[in-house]
Amino acid sequence: MKTGVTCGGRRVRLLVVSAFLIGGGLLGPGAVAAIEDQPVSLGPPVGAGVLLIANPHMNDPNFSHTVVLICQHGPEGTVGLVLNRPTEVSLAKALPEIPGLQGTPFRLYAGGPVQLTGILLLLQMDAQPSNTRPVLDHIYWGGNVEALTQILQEQKPTQTFRAYAGHAGWAPGQLESELAAGAWATLSADPAAIFTTQPEELWEQMLEALRAPSFIRAIPRSLSPAAGQAG
Repeated sequence: MKTGVTCGGRRVRLLVVSAFLIGGGLLGPGAVAAIEDQPVSLGPPVGAGVLLIANPHMNDPNFSHTVVLICQHGPEGTVGLVLNRPTEVSLAKALPEIPGLQGTPFRLYAGGPVQLTGILLLLQMDAQPSNTRPVLDHIYWGGNVEALTQILQEQKPTQTFRAYAGHAGWAPGQLESELAAGAWATLSADPAAIFTTQPEELWEQMLEALRAPSFIRAIPRSLSPAAGQAG
């Protein structure tokens, strides 16, 4: 988005990015640059397929140093999955009714603090399975274990999955408030981030993306440091 396009939504997003970068210690006020007539990436607005990057100073243990994929966002609130918290629990143990998992290295991920006894799946498939919702092109979320079995049987390079115990949830307007407080920044998601083989490094990688010049060169001088925590 170009800075020549002026609107209230853009100003809000500029303040959100600024609060995150300065409040998170990623940018000092002395490095602030002018914003007039410069192309500036402010991160995508909240919606399905967007990543939430936790502020380095977030002290809520549920979300400290996390990357959350937004799966659903609307008037009823927001649902997301924490991408970078693999557990030591094997998926074969968590889903013993699926014989194709026996002897595989798949692990269960901690998806968030809501409904910890439920398991949700992220599926990358050529066609949308039943009882799932789209997140990105060819990526879907839901509880369709038949689709997981299909992936295990077909073993196509274009298909993969992750399984999550619990999920993250926000009431209507709650996530927007946390963003405004600098608790999160947003980035566009892609399959490489969602299904990374090094989830423990994902948060640091996303912080590096936020340090890119397209973000840091347009921080308003008047913004005071802010850091938030997710509820």
